[in-house]
Amino acid sequence: MPIENKVDLDQEVEHEFGFELGLVPEFSVPLSADHKFTLLQPEIEESLMAEYTEELTNRYGTVSNPDSSTENDLLGGDFVQLDENGEILPGGLYKPSVINIRKVGDEFKPKYIGKAKGDKIELSLAELSKDAADIASMFSISKDEAEKLTGKFQFTVTQIHHILPAEVNQELWDKIYGPGKVNNTEDFQKNLRMELMSIFAPKGERKLNNEMVDHLIKNTSITLPDEFLKKWLTRVNKEPMNEAQFNMEYEAYTQSLKWRLIEDKIYKDHNISVTPEEVQEYAHQLAHRYMGHGVPHEQIDEASKRLLQDEKEVNRMYERLYESKLIDLLRKTYTIEAKEIQRDEYDKLTESAK
Repeated sequence: MPIENKVDLDQEVEHEFGFELGLVPEFSVPLSADHKFTLLQPEIEESLMAEYTEELTNRYGTVSNPDSSTENDLLGGDFVQLDENGEILPGGLYKPSVINIRKVGDEFKPKYIGKAKGDKIELSLAELSKDAADIASMFSISKDEAEKLTGKFQFTVTQIHHILPAEVNQELWDKIYGPGKVNNTEDFQKNLRMELMSIFAPKGERKLNNEMVDHLIKNTSITLPDEFLKKWLTRVNKEPMNEAQFNMEYEAYTQSLKWRLIEDKIYKDHNISVTPEEVQEYAHQLAHRYMGHGVPHEQIDEASKRLLQDEKEVNRMYERLYESKLIDLLRKTYTIEAKEIQRDEYDKLTESAK
């Protein structure tokens, strides 16, 4: 950081420029198997397995478009937010989406049955789901935004989809996983369980990762050059702050800086690196994940090439791979004990994990 000094550059004389340096201190990172962490895992109940099986049989079932809706149909249409007088609210939500009549509360179902294209339904979102996450997914908005949606809405039916579920047999398994990959009910159940774990388990994984990172930040002794950092932070901040705001920002900044120093130290001490080949493979995995089963390899290859042409995306992939290798090292070093708990409790305990 340059030291402020009045210099007349128009004068043909030698000039001296001074700089303050903030040096990275020497420190060690406490990695030991003596410290224990708990990895929470959700119990995959039979009811959840049955629900997921039903979802798959519907997804791969036969779709028709009847003239009027029944209790097992999907209604496609447009949502419009209304004001307290039942009129369209200026600037309110206007979104196309789908209503799954099977998931509508039993007391409200009758108003969704027997509907035709062009029919209008006045409703509250609580009729469709009491979970803000479901509403957020329905409208492609954040959970916070969904929680603020109150009052009445008007839904105009534009499409009716009737699904005849596929039978659970070899034909279905081949469609989902590819020919011959799953050949019996037992293997199908195993795959379902693994897929459901992959859906729900990441929150427990993130909670564990956060706890390991917090442990390292709290237990790694690093003496930072506070005076230098506060001067630097004061210079780079364009908006004026009072003392309380500055202290809060400085605390957040130093915690972030401390973690970056710890990361770099671990990468160096344990020779962790990421190769271009690993990034290419990761790009291919991402493309396959985005595009799903059954997409030709050529299309997946093209999608992965497009990812690799985006510099920002490539940098993000490098960061994710470095982080993944660091987390792998921490899990191999620390003692990790898995604990399976009921899904409701699991959701509560992992809700804040990011």
